Amino acid sequence: MAEGPEGRLVVLAERADPGWSAWFDGRKLTATTSGPAQAFTLPATAGQLTIRYDNPWALWSGIAQITVIGLTVMLAIPMPARRPNTGLSRDEGSLRKEHQNA
Repeated sequence: MAEGPEGRLVVLAERADPGWSAWFDGRKLTATTSGPAQAFTLPATAGQLTIRYDNPWALWSGIAQITVIGLTVMLAIPMPARRPNTGLSRDEGSLRKEHQNA
């Protein structure tokens, strides 16, 4: 940024949000607004301006996405059909059926 008058603002074309932060030559700038837009007060001197947005919900959003994807994968795995448990072994059940038909 070039030199300019004291109290000048850099105004973003973004709504005001506490996630916005700006640094000028390594010093954190004071956040303010210009109408509904996010703004920062700049010093009169020239220097390097850095602006960034940190989403406070990014961690929780990532955890939710991983959970949904994990559940989707788990539910997509085919499961073998369960057979009813009659309490008899396969051979005993076969013999009993043959004996009933005779």
